[in-house]
Amino acid sequence: MGAERSYSRAAGIDLGKRGLSVCIRTVGGRGAVKLEEAVYTTMTSQILALRDRLEAARVQIVVMEATGDYWRPVFWILSGTLPGAQVLLVNPAHVRILKGRKTDRRDAAFLARQAAAGNLAGSFIPPEPVREVRDLTRRRTGFTTARASEINRLEKTLEDTGIKITSVISDITGATGRRILAALIAGKRDPRALAALADARIRASAAELAEALTGRFTSHHGYLVADHLEEIDHYTGKILVLDARIAELLDSDDQRRDIANLSTIPGIDTLGAQIIVSELGHDMAAFPSPGHLASWLGTTGGHNESAGVKRKTRPADGNTAMRRILGVAAFSVMGHKGTYLNARYHRLRGRMDSRKAQVAIMHDMAIAIWFILHDKVPYRELGADYFIRRDPAKIRRRIAALAHSIGATVDIHDQPTPATT
Repeated sequence: MGAERSYSRAAGIDLGKRGLSVCIRTVGGRGAVKLEEAVYTTMTSQILALRDRLEAARVQIVVMEATGDYWRPVFWILSGTLPGAQVLLVNPAHVRILKGRKTDRRDAAFLARQAAAGNLAGSFIPPEPVREVRDLTRRRTGFTTARASEINRLEKTLEDTGIKITSVISDITGATGRRILAALIAGKRDPRALAALADARIRASAAELAEALTGRFTSHHGYLVADHLEEIDHYTGKILVLDARIAELLDSDDQRRDIANLSTIPGIDTLGAQIIVSELGHDMAAFPSPGHLASWLGTTGGHNESAGVKRKTRPADGNTAMRRILGVAAFSVMGHKGTYLNARYHRLRGRMDSRKAQVAIMHDMAIAIWFILHDKVPYRELGADYFIRRDPAKIRRRIAALAHSIGATVDIHDQPTPATT
C-alpha cells in the first residue's frame, strides 16, 4: 500500500538503456496541473543535469521503475544528492498501464500522476554495505552454478567413453576421482590398475571399480577431460577468493551472530546464512511483520476474489536468490527427521502435492528468519511431536475413528507420571 499522502510536486522517470523520459507534475493555484516533459540521456552528466532540474522544480517525490539494471546509476545519484525529495524504485508489475497506449512519454506521466496521489510503494533496497556483500554472494552463486555445469559436462564426456565411474564414486572431482582421471589422461587404461588408485574408504569393491572403469577412453577424451578439470579448478579458485572476501566483509560481532543464528535453521548452512544476510541485511525495519517478509519473498498465496467467487492464484515471484536458498532448504528438511519442519512437511503431504508443501515449508522458514533477525535469537526447534502436544484430544479422536472404521473400539488412558526421587 502506498502512503496516504498526496504530493503537489512529483516526477516520473521512464528508464531506458540510452535515454530517460521525465515528466514533472506540479499542481498550481485552483488545482491547475502542469506537466513538464523532457528527455535526457543516461550519461552521468545528463543525470546530474536532471538532478539539478528536479531540485529547481522542488519536487517532493520521484518515481522510477526497476527496469533491468538501467535504474541503478539514476537511483544512486538522485537518492543520494536530491535534498528534500523521496526517491522511490517501484516494481514494474505494480504500475502497468493499459496495452495499446504505452509510450515512454505516457509511462513517465503515469508514474508522476500515481506518485502525486501517493499510490506507489518503494521496493526494498538494502544499505550499501549489504549490497556489496550481496554482489559477492550472487557472483559466488553464479560461479558455483557454472562449476556444477562443467562437472555435468565432464560426466557427459565420460559417458561417451563407456566408463561408469560416476556410478561407483559419488564425487568425481574428489581425491579418488582426480587420481583416476589423471591416470586416464596420462595414458593408463588397465581397469585393475585404475581401480587400485581408489581410496580405501570407497564403498565399491575393487571388482566393481574395475568393471566401471572398463571403456573406450581415447586421447581425444583425455584432452576434453583435462580441459573440463582445468575449468572446474578455475571456478573453484574464484569461489575460494570470494569466500574469503565475503568472510572479511561479514566479520563484525553482530554479523557473525546473525549468521550463526540463521545456521540453526534445518537445511540452512553457513553459506546459506550468508546469502540470507546479504539479501535482507540485519535490520528488519523494512518488514514490519513476519507476514510482510513472507509476502515479499513470494511464499504466501495471493487473493483473487470477484463477486464472491474465489479463483486460484499463484504466489508472487519474490527475490530469486532467497527463493533458491529457501527452496533447497525446504527440500532438504525431508532428511532432517525428528524436527518440526520435517513433521509439518509430511503432515501437509497428506492433503497437497509436494510442490505446494515445499512452498509452505519455505513460508515457515521465512517467518523464522524474520524472528531470528528481528529478535537476534537462534532458531527454536519445536520438535517432531509438536502437533501431538498441541492437540492430544485430536489424536485420541483420530485413533478412535480409525478403530471404529474396522468395527473395533479402543480405550485410551493417560500414562501415569513417573515419580521423581
